Amino acid sequence: MKWVVVTEVNQPWFAWAGRKQFLLWPFAAQVAIPNGVSLDAAASKLEQAAQLAGAGGVILLSVGHGGLASTGDGRTDEGFFDLAPSGFRVAGANAVLTGQTGSGKAAQVSVFYDRVPVFGGGIKGKSPKQEDEDRANSSNPSVSGPAKTRLAHWERYLKVGKAFQANGVGAIILLTCKVGQATDFLKRARSQLGVPIGAYKKRVMGGVVDYFQGPVRVASRTRIFLEGDGDGRGTNIEMGEFWIPMPPLSQWSVIP
Repeated sequence: MKWVVVTEVNQPWFAWAGRKQFLLWPFAAQVAIPNGVSLDAAASKLEQAAQLAGAGGVILLSVGHGGLASTGDGRTDEGFFDLAPSGFRVAGANAVLTGQTGSGKAAQVSVFYDRVPVFGGGIKGKSPKQEDEDRANSSNPSVSGPAKTRLAHWERYLKVGKAFQANGVGAIILLTCKVGQATDFLKRARSQLGVPIGAYKKRVMGGVVDYFQGPVRVASRTRIFLEGDGDGRGTNIEMGEFWIPMPPLSQWSVIP
């Protein structure tokens, strides 16, 4: 069992991941995902993290952004989080996938892609996935091409979840902003990835703290904390240099 930080290579997040690995070795590891990698390459990195974490291990996803509904109306089925610094975004009911248009959140995967709509009288329609399976057979490349891409992204996302499950990963924690408020979105993601998910209801911040002896700066170290916590208060403490923010339970969402 290990704590594995899947990290972007941008600062200050990369420095924080390295310090955590250094201080908690051999119980911590790091998997870095460079900017601009393909979705498939990012998925392979996530599968590597699952192998490193092992049975009961925890994966900390520190690779990009997260958030709530694009409409700002408080819907809990809308939200998003990144599985890579670019090109592997998972979104909810507000997702706008490859080849689609709309005012929602551009993403590669929607957790509701396979949800079958039910209309009056119990009549069932087709899920977006089923509709894309039909489009993929079109003789028109402008129709079949994007549909095949969306289907491939979906399958790669599910394969990452299978890797989490096969390696017995105990949980994933999203070190990203506010998506903990999108509980129905997270429940759907949890059912697909197959492991418990922890997420924060406030923005996750990163910053560099300087340490002085008299007028001389003797160290500069990165810490992560939650928005609104001043230096030395709440989660903005020295422990944040190697540990995740530990706020009151009211500021978390845990989807078991």
